[in-house]
Amino acid sequence: MSDFTLTIGDVTRLGVQGAFHTLLLPIETKSARRIGRAPQTSIFRSSMIMTIAGSACVEIANAKEAIELVFDLLEKFCASRSRDQTDYLFNFDFAQARVRPQDGVLWLHVESTDIQTCHGAKILLQAAIAEVAIGMPERVLWIEARDTPFETIIEHKAAKNNEHAVGGRDGTADDSK
Repeated sequence: MSDFTLTIGDVTRLGVQGAFHTLLLPIETKSARRIGRAPQTSIFRSSMIMTIAGSACVEIANAKEAIELVFDLLEKFCASRSRDQTDYLFNFDFAQARVRPQDGVLWLHVESTDIQTCHGAKILLQAAIAEVAIGMPERVLWIEARDTPFETIIEHKAAKNNEHAVGGRDGTADDSK
């Protein structure tokens, strides 16, 4: 799976209800076989299955309040939902999502056994967040994730911050002044 970017236009055009009915509802259970991919353990401790996972970081002003609203908003689309000490967990039957709020940021992790369902769950989650977020970016970069939720996106963000710190500013023409 390659990096996947959803724009606010994609999300708002579909909305939460549209994302669910268009992308998740018609999906049947599919084989977890994928060539060249090692098995992973699901974030929800299910048996060893091959999964497709993506993670994202959404910087919004009201992260903690937004996830509380999203938790209630997505109730009707979930087979189950739960919370642990730091994370909000959503089970959409064929996909699972984990959201970790921190000050000014939501860390997102979605996984499924097939790519279509994984992308559908990403759109559903992103659409729900877009409905309640303050200062939601127009584009959200989803990157392929590894076994540990949030590990890949945190590393990606750290590398990006390092790149900017080493190179200084973005290298605009006026940097010499």
